[in-house]
Amino acid sequence: MNLSHDWVTWREYERSFKQHFEAGVGLYKQADYSARPTYSLQYQHQWQLSRTWQLNYGVGWQYHPYDGHDEQHTYGIFGFEGRF
Repeated sequence: MNLSHDWVTWREYERSFKQHFEAGVGLYKQADYSARPTYSLQYQHQWQLSRTWQLNYGVGWQYHPYDGHDEQHTYGIFGFEGRF
């Protein structure tokens, strides 16, 4: 199950700054192991620099059981997009 929220923080003609937050929770079942919960969080910024160029970046965290062991990951996101 995921819950997400997007909001426009600033906008001026073709340029804008948006924020994105997402939280998730679930249940993971693997053969020979009991079902365990999974969790995730993510926060991103999206800058529309012009009609053509967009920059986005963010951070995330994920908790997931695998083979009976709990794994946690913290990660970064970066993207640059041009549309012609």
